[in-house]
Amino acid sequence: MAVNKIPKLKDLSGYFFMGIKGSGVESAYEDNTDNNSAIGAGFCSLLESDDKLFDLMSSALLIAIENRNKKDSSKKSNKVPKTPTKAVKRK
Repeated sequence: MAVNKIPKLKDLSGYFFMGIKGSGVESAYEDNTDNNSAIGAGFCSLLESDDKLFDLMSSALLIAIENRNKKDSSKKSNKVPKTPTKAVKRK
């Protein structure tokens, strides 16, 4: 029988702060779970209830995903493709 290892929401605790000054962005966060489920659950709860924050965070996430994909594809495109080798014909 599988055991659910996710803690109950009432047992989670954590915090997330973000400071923005000009072009500098700093953050501080702490989560009492191994997989950051406290902060994830907190963001989920906020995004479900706050339409303005949902629009802001979803736009930011889409831009971040697009930028990471561009960065990943540029790393892959710099690699020299291997040329296939022909099998040796035996007589």
